[in-house]
Amino acid sequence: MSRYIDQFRDRFGVEPICRTLAVAPSSYYAARRRPPSARAVADAELKLDIARVHRDQFGVYGARKLWRALRREGLDVGRDRVARLMGTLGLVGATRKRTRDCSGLARTHCVSSAAPMPRRRWPDVTVNASSGAASCSVRQARHQTAPSTWLF
Repeated sequence: MSRYIDQFRDRFGVEPICRTLAVAPSSYYAARRRPPSARAVADAELKLDIARVHRDQFGVYGARKLWRALRREGLDVGRDRVARLMGTLGLVGATRKRTRDCSGLARTHCVSSAAPMPRRRWPDVTVNASSGAASCSVRQARHQTAPSTWLF
């Protein structure tokens, strides 16, 4: 809430915004004076370690492998906390999503952040050099997933 008030305080003023939101202005000012919580301070320090380990591993580690790497370094941190902080940092690990195209060849889908809809699957067209026939891997015949018993 205080971020919203900070965003529009120059335009409307603090008191009118607080009156509209039914919040006491003293609550807003108290929140601004309050030091950051212990969790916020610890998260800021941990974010540096998470970003460093993720970068050292070439950006391929997901939350679980990154959590294990941090524990190997002696940082006692929870797996869900690592996943939450990776989300706030915008870090993701490499995936093994694969599909089969019409010709039976295994192809991977690339997700382009420059695309207008980055999470959408874009067609992957393969042209056979000998016959000139094109095959498209938009249709997905089956999923290839790792068994849940595999540990990464």
